[in-house]
Amino acid sequence: MNIVFYTDETGTHSPVGNQQGAEVAGIAGYLSWADDWSVFCEQWKQVLNKYGIKAFHFSEFANLKNGPQNKNWPYRDWPNSRRDDFLNSLAAVATTHTLFSFGCFFNVVQYHQIIPAWYQQRPDHHPYDLCINGFFVEVLTGIGTCLLLPRDAQCAFFFDQSNDPKWQQSIHVIFNGVKSLRDPDHRMGALTFADMRHTLPLQAADMVAYRMRQVLTKKCRGQNTVSNNAFDAALAPEGKKLHILYYEEEQLKILAADLERDKAIIFHS
Repeated sequence: MNIVFYTDETGTHSPVGNQQGAEVAGIAGYLSWADDWSVFCEQWKQVLNKYGIKAFHFSEFANLKNGPQNKNWPYRDWPNSRRDDFLNSLAAVATTHTLFSFGCFFNVVQYHQIIPAWYQQRPDHHPYDLCINGFFVEVLTGIGTCLLLPRDAQCAFFFDQSNDPKWQQSIHVIFNGVKSLRDPDHRMGALTFADMRHTLPLQAADMVAYRMRQVLTKKCRGQNTVSNNAFDAALAPEGKKLHILYYEEEQLKILAADLERDKAIIFHS
């Protein structure tokens, strides 16, 4: 039996981190057995149909500034109780039918301050490549330590489609690199880009990625990240916490030192 990881990026609209919502950037999503994703899709669709929503995108849902002015905004005139019930229902479906969620994030401003300039100025550099690498490495490690898989089982990865060809190229290059160097058991299977509007698990990935970024942005600003709301409780029920790899200042300094150590190898790879 194979497993599938659906993931989405968040906070990547400003590579230098100077726009709202881009202070912290990363990728996150959910992993589950292939058969369980079929059940997930049925129940996720039931929630969407119940509330009259064609496709869920968290940034659209959260757009309380501009959304109410748009007569076509699907959440127009919704009371807070309906918004809460809808979001909590989606979170419950996601956590019930997945094994775990994982995200890899970093502080964008600190990244540019700490990561060596020579690395950032490489022609093939992408501002999120270290984050993408950390994501694949940690997921691969998690698969090996947390799951008892048949010898020939693999994990397929689905990403949301992007209009940025460099983003997709970077994901492919890093995926192949991690697969070549760190996957002797051949656990990393197919890599696919799909349309979130028609690939329901990607909507769940968008939901958890968006929320992870919100919490880490508060942390970045020195604000309290402890939450008692029902949505966060549904996203991380007891015994099923969200797994987050977050590159703060100290972790970025370690990465910078590793890059300096491997500088000759990087330039000749």
